[in-house]
Amino acid sequence: RIKELALINKDIIDAFKAVAKTKNIDRTNLSSIIENLFINIIKRKYGEDYSNFNVIVNMEKGEIEIYQHKTVVKEAQDSVTEISIEDARKVEGGLELGDMYIDVIDPQKFGRRLINNAKQFFSQSLKDIEKQTIYDEYSNKIGNIIIGNVHQIQKDRIFVICDDKELILPKSEQMPNDRYRRGESLRAVVKKVDITSRGPEVIISRSDNQFLEKLFCLEVPEIDDDIIEIKTVSRCPGDRSKIIVYSSDKRIDAVGACVGMKGMRI
Repeated sequence: RIKELALINKDIIDAFKAVAKTKNIDRTNLSSIIENLFINIIKRKYGEDYSNFNVIVNMEKGEIEIYQHKTVVKEAQDSVTEISIEDARKVEGGLELGDMYIDVIDPQKFGRRLINNAKQFFSQSLKDIEKQTIYDEYSNKIGNIIIGNVHQIQKDRIFVICDDKELILPKSEQMPNDRYRRGESLRAVVKKVDITSRGPEVIISRSDNQFLEKLFCLEVPEIDDDIIEIKTVSRCPGDRSKIIVYSSDKRIDAVGACVGMKGMRI
């Protein structure tokens, strides 16, 4: 009988996939969102006692199945949790009192209003997942160099686009002699991720000491290979900097390696 149960059209999941793809939401999160979406619809229609409902989402096959479990009784008093043996046997003749009857929920039963509420729930869930994804991604990138393009220039900050994400370069993290033009490329270090009412804000910096240290790691392979160690960095951003380097290998000239042939590395 399970094979005969009606399934919600595969196009619904395909539509969800298309939206989620633009938001960079993975299949696992999308599956959970869809399950919660229909549970939310069930709660609105049937109340808080919805434990006898099951929502199964198969992302691979593009199927959503909503099952309602009912106990077979002589005369049903609660249509949400019970079904009369007379009605149950019209579908499955071998059922007895106390058996479990599985019904399928036709989405059209929910009505247009509940479906519209579900769409709002889905949209909000996507936003929440997207915010968490951005936070997790850039929390793991703190201290790393990013390359982005200047998107918007304001008096107190610059908005930088990196991998379709909007990052913030505050005035306090800019170099005093930097001049920015919209669309130009720049490098900066991910300094921190702030949680705000609008969601996570990724703060980047070009004046932080860590930015200079990471640039040295990029330009001097011996540092990245741990042959040379950076002891400390001191900066007057945009004016001058000092960096102390050390190598335990006496064959390596730590300062010379950082400066490079004819100063090509600095």
